[in-house]
Amino acid sequence: MYKVFIICFLLIFSSVANARVESEIESVVDKNTVTWKHYVVSDLIMPGGKDITEESVSYVNNVFNGKRINIDRVNVNIPGTCKYEYYMESITPLKYWHSQKTVDLYVKLLSKYNVTLNGDVILITPTRPSNKCGYPFSYFIKVDDSLVFVLNNRMVIYSQNENGEKSDDIEHHDDVDSQMMDEYGSVSESFYHGDTLLDAYGKYRDGLTTDYKNHLVEKILLNKDFTMKCENGCIEVDYNWSGPDKLIIKLMFEGGETEIDFLKEAQGTKVLTKSSPD
Repeated sequence: MYKVFIICFLLIFSSVANARVESEIESVVDKNTVTWKHYVVSDLIMPGGKDITEESVSYVNNVFNGKRINIDRVNVNIPGTCKYEYYMESITPLKYWHSQKTVDLYVKLLSKYNVTLNGDVILITPTRPSNKCGYPFSYFIKVDDSLVFVLNNRMVIYSQNENGEKSDDIEHHDDVDSQMMDEYGSVSESFYHGDTLLDAYGKYRDGLTTDYKNHLVEKILLNKDFTMKCENGCIEVDYNWSGPDKLIIKLMFEGGETEIDFLKEAQGTKVLTKSSPD
């Protein structure tokens, strides 16, 4: 009878201990879960390729809308969609894209979204085929702490939350109005999400090269017009406000002119940079 009691005690103790260990393991996994929840849909990867319509962009947004990507040491989990055990493979960009020309294309496009491709990429795929988790969630890469999915000739680039994400508050666009491209020699567009016009001006100036930055004053006042002289090939800079929500800066150079338009909108500030030769 005593032996039976001992055996029962050991079995119960073992069961409780195993449950505690499993609970601790789950707790460790949970603590090691990384969540990516902010994403941006890129410009076209191949401008002359397929899926260039607005309907195509809407489809991509519908697929990813509200999706969070949770990754722990074992599983990829997209809550409400699917979950699977994954395999990670470190692979060179050339081996992944099979062409240096394609690698260069992705390097340039990713840089517009503050993602640096200067080493191996991490390919993430299921360890076993999954019926619930199909493409694009079952085949993607990790680059510079961002997750990169490809769908309909566009990248969907995920960053983490404020504890470790890259800044995704600035978008850069090449697909500007064709009529504007005809009028000017070079046109680029950026959008500063959530920023006032003055904040966007500061960030724009900080992103310039030293020589070009010196042509613009560090601080400006809302609705205050002024003109100043400049050096090193620059003749004059004119700051002209059209109300508190629109600033046009014109830089006159010996070989041409650059106009920078800051336009405050509901969701942030749009910046158009237009350059033209004499």
